Amino acid sequence: MRINPMLNKELKLSVRTPRSSVLLVIFNTVLSLIGIGFVFYMKETSAWNGRIHFRYNIYMYIFMSVIEFILLLFIVPTITAGLISSEREKQTLDILMTSGMKPYQIISGKLMSAAASILLIIVSGLPVIGLALIYGGISFENILITLCFLIFAIFFIGSIGIFCSSLFKKTTFASLLTYGIEIILIFGSFFIVYFGSYIRRINTDFISSDIGILSLILLFSPGVTFACILMNQVAAVSNVSSWFLRLGMPEFAVKHFVPLSITVQVIFICIFTALAVYYLKDHKHRRIKNRYRFNNKKER
Repeated sequence: MRINPMLNKELKLSVRTPRSSVLLVIFNTVLSLIGIGFVFYMKETSAWNGRIHFRYNIYMYIFMSVIEFILLLFIVPTITAGLISSEREKQTLDILMTSGMKPYQIISGKLMSAAASILLIIVSGLPVIGLALIYGGISFENILITLCFLIFAIFFIGSIGIFCSSLFKKTTFASLLTYGIEIILIFGSFFIVYFGSYIRRINTDFISSDIGILSLILLFSPGVTFACILMNQVAAVSNVSSWFLRLGMPEFAVKHFVPLSITVQVIFICIFTALAVYYLKDHKHRRIKNRYRFNNKKER
């Protein structure tokens, strides 16, 4: 079985650095404290009034899943924003480009290696999230669906990070732009819809919040998609659907919001990855032209 040489190299390097171990400890420490805190609270509450409130178990599952998603928003850009720019800073990118690998192999290999490192962190947190299975209300299938979307979110945010890393020479600028695009796509669309509906209510004396086709901008946000998935798992998706309908979203989009939003976000992944490959190719072509000009001047 042939493996991408860049992926093979990056996987070997990632296990030799302490960064992955530190992130693993921080990630699981945060999740464990939250999970143990909820279980202890449920135990004390049931001992006090003799009843177990199963809704707290659902709250724990939702809260830990959201915390896991938020931690990804911070961890993924930290790792992916320096995948290409760090090679420029170490002046090893030109050597890498002469290795015979195609730009798409370099981009895909680095992105896959970063995703594998982050996936290890996500999977390590499954036993903590599995605490929600103790009191019921949450199934193992729900946890697997959440895991699959978190993996998808890794590639979504990671594609933004490697695009910015290919665009800028400095990792600092690449990280700032990654966080900026991430905030705009994940939270910006929600705030645009919220303020649009608020202005609409003011203009109609708080009768209607219908903003029509503008509500479809929510399809760009993985945060809204993740919220819909969680609400569907805890049988509260009707609340989200009614909100979409009040915003004036087409009925077809309301019924199939999750698959439609994932499709739109897959397109974004393809665009950002293709742009990363393009800028890496452009770097290679500029280096070849500069070397050709230098040789011509030397001959003269």
